[in-house]
Amino acid sequence: MNRLARISALFAGLYVLTACTEHDWTVRLSEIDDTSSAGIVTPASFRVGVPDTVSITTVGNGCVRMANTQVQVQGLLATIQPVDSNRIRDICTDTRRTFIHKAGVTFQQAGSATLRILGRTELLTNIIVERSVPVQ
Repeated sequence: MNRLARISALFAGLYVLTACTEHDWTVRLSEIDDTSSAGIVTPASFRVGVPDTVSITTVGNGCVRMANTQVQVQGLLATIQPVDSNRIRDICTDTRRTFIHKAGVTFQQAGSATLRILGRTELLTNIIVERSVPVQ
């Protein structure tokens, strides 16, 4: 192999190593593929002033890691946003991974509450899943 070919091969190898080890991450709404009661678990009811947990199962591949879950409660509406960190500059494994996001929700008044879960599909389309629960 001549010298130019060896240098080219060296630079190509360094490029591949650099491309595989530099990770650029972004935070996105989590991918929710099961909107049934198995994928989104809610309490049957809430008690005023008492925190309870909503669990949301999300999915991803080898370039996804679970991040946080944001919760905002306004009156009888709780908006829950599970988010994941997504690697955007790398080769990813196609291994399917599941994550369980847990959201603590506390309502301060009685009535019929709405749990609004924001997520996305595999094709990055936003979805909204709502559940009604009594607050006593």
